[in-house]
Amino acid sequence: SSKEMEIVNLAQAQAARGIVPMKRIVTNIMQAEDPAGWLSELELEKAKEANPAIGLAEMAIRYAEQAEGMDDEIEADLKKWQSMVLVHDYVMIMKQRMQPLPIEQATQKRTPEPGKSNLQGLASLPGLLGGQLQKGKTAEEAVTQ
Repeated sequence: SSKEMEIVNLAQAQAARGIVPMKRIVTNIMQAEDPAGWLSELELEKAKEANPAIGLAEMAIRYAEQAEGMDDEIEADLKKWQSMVLVHDYVMIMKQRMQPLPIEQATQKRTPEPGKSNLQGLASLPGLLGGQLQKGKTAEEAVTQ
């Protein structure tokens, strides 16, 4: 059956990893209908593992696109807000990556303090939720109203 063949192909592909080029695995063993698409997805997964900011940017775009197609204004605003938060996080990660740490700091493991978060950067985002944060409301108050 096709399910059995799929299982055999997956086992062969797994065994071939690291020995056979991925393009051959996808094309010949997995017999993908769209090998270029598969390879592109695999490359994107590797890029996301190397730089988590890529996933944040991708999700921010997805949320912004979803917001455009929503009829409910409140839900659309929430999706836009989530998108802006992800864009902010993306920018912060990229800024941090562009500033190399001194050698002694680079070898130390950094862990956030429990119970502390920093939302100051969000307050400066223009027009967030129709300017609700700029009117002195907290993010939680702006979202729940």
